[in-house]
Amino acid sequence: MYAVLFDLDDTLYPERSYVESGFRAVAQTLAATAEQQDALVQHMFELFIENTVGVFDRLLGRVSDADGAGRTPRTVQELVEVYRRHAPKIQLYEDVIPTLKELRRQGIRLGIITDGRAEGQQAKLDALGLAEAVDVVVLTDALGPGRMYWKPHPRGFEIALSKLGVVPRRSVYVGDNPTKDFQAPAQLGMKTVRIHRHDALNLFARNAEGIGAQHDAEYVVESLEQLIPLLRQWSWIN
Repeated sequence: MYAVLFDLDDTLYPERSYVESGFRAVAQTLAATAEQQDALVQHMFELFIENTVGVFDRLLGRVSDADGAGRTPRTVQELVEVYRRHAPKIQLYEDVIPTLKELRRQGIRLGIITDGRAEGQQAKLDALGLAEAVDVVVLTDALGPGRMYWKPHPRGFEIALSKLGVVPRRSVYVGDNPTKDFQAPAQLGMKTVRIHRHDALNLFARNAEGIGAQHDAEYVVESLEQLIPLLRQWSWIN
């Protein structure tokens, strides 16, 4: 028995769309018209690209009724809660469903291991309908406090493989982030594949200096469909 495990953000769907969805929900609490909301979303993205930390603090420092927002500015914590609790408007990459269906047809066990606030990651999975498409989902944030078991900690991988009943050498992890996605699975004896999504946020690249080759994946693909030939090469499927 073999298993393919996936990261979520910028692997199975574009994380940029989640950020935009959250900013849109925030804008709707601050502005009355679609035009004003569009302007706020663009402004938030500009702040986000400058620095992902403190976007709403900086936003409220610049937005007031006098600026045309149309509503009384909320507190930063209120905006954070709107962002975190909104129902995401996101979609899978086009190559996801065909690849999952083919892997399933070939008898491959499927799973997802993802970091991020458990509530937010679950909302993404619900919006994408992914929980029903795989055999196991591990939200590393739910495994312990303080991001204790976030990648690169191996605990999430160990739990997923145990639930699937698959040994590490018969499994592969597919992700996008060389700073944290591949170290633990490689140490466990899993294969690793990095997918290069051209529209990915790649926030990790800002701190990429010093990333060693040992943290990168063994293989790089441009599409999930390229997994199928790899699995054939490894004699995992026909």
